[in-house]
Amino acid sequence: MVAQTKPAAQPAKRRQREVTVFGFGRRLGAAAIDAVIVIFLAWVFAILASLVGWLFTMFNSNNPPPVQALIMGSALVVSVVYFIGAWAKDGATVGQSILGMKVVRPDGSKLTLTAAILRYIGYIISGLLLSLGFLWINFDARRQGLHDKIARTIVISSDDDYKVGDTFKLVANDADRQRRYLWVVLWFVLLVVAPSLLFSSLIVLGPVMSRWAQSILQGIAAR
Repeated sequence: MVAQTKPAAQPAKRRQREVTVFGFGRRLGAAAIDAVIVIFLAWVFAILASLVGWLFTMFNSNNPPPVQALIMGSALVVSVVYFIGAWAKDGATVGQSILGMKVVRPDGSKLTLTAAILRYIGYIISGLLLSLGFLWINFDARRQGLHDKIARTIVISSDDDYKVGDTFKLVANDADRQRRYLWVVLWFVLLVVAPSLLFSSLIVLGPVMSRWAQSILQGIAAR
């Protein structure tokens, strides 16, 4: 009798799924929420810094503390702790959590503290380059800005979860090319047209406003 051979075992298929990466529009909304929170916290700490400076001056009027430096320093500390702490701890700021996104490494792992710091540094660099580092999100296949490239991160849906070794396909939530180019127009208006108009109006109206304020002050002094 011929012995029956068992069929060869098929190798286990690795999980493959689609992972949503977010484009410029949704991330701009999250950044706006975070900006409001950071500005509010910075104002709170600035008021506290001013109170500390005022109390210090009461007891040591000869050596007043650098209140302006304290205010600026407190605002910087708030920003650093807020963003780096949120990314390293939960992978998302408050704004990103509200809009259903999180920041991970390309392999799906959480950000380390070093990666969070690099991403914050990338934020600053992107802003100094007239926000071109942020605008690049529109044109990158993985929707990575300059800060993402520096820290090697991607921004995905908070509902997506994949592990190291899983196979996946990144799918952008803003595949509509026309809508993406609308953000380019918005960037141009906010960072080029609006400042130019403001600067021009200051040049034209500055002397007029100065003479108007001077006449008011002279009228008050004459009384």
